Amino acid sequence: RSTRRVKVRGEREFMVNSDMMLRDFKVKLMETFKVAPYDQNLMVNGEYLTENHLTLGQLKVLPGSLIFLRADEPANSAPCPTEDYVGHHHPETGFKGTGLLSG
Repeated sequence: RSTRRVKVRGEREFMVNSDMMLRDFKVKLMETFKVAPYDQNLMVNGEYLTENHLTLGQLKVLPGSLIFLRADEPANSAPCPTEDYVGHHHPETGFKGTGLLSG
C-alpha cells in the first residue's frame, strides 16, 4: 500500500528550495492561482508565513510540507470605483446655454 498522500481538489505541488524567498514563492503562487501576493495568507503547521524577506528554510518549511493558501477576498461593502460617477449627480447638460448649439 502506498504511503503517498492523495491530492485533493485545488491542491498543487510546487518544487522549491530552501533558499527561495517567501515573496518569490508568493509570486509563483500568483501565477498559478491568480491571487496577488498581498492577498495571500499562507500557513504551515498552524503558523502563518508573514516574513516575506525570509527564505523558506529560515521559515522552517521542510521538504514535503503542506502549505495552505487562503486568499483575501474584497469586502462586499467596498464601494465600486464607478459609484462616484454613476447615479449621484444630475444629468450633464453638455454645451446647453453656451451658444455653441445655436446655429
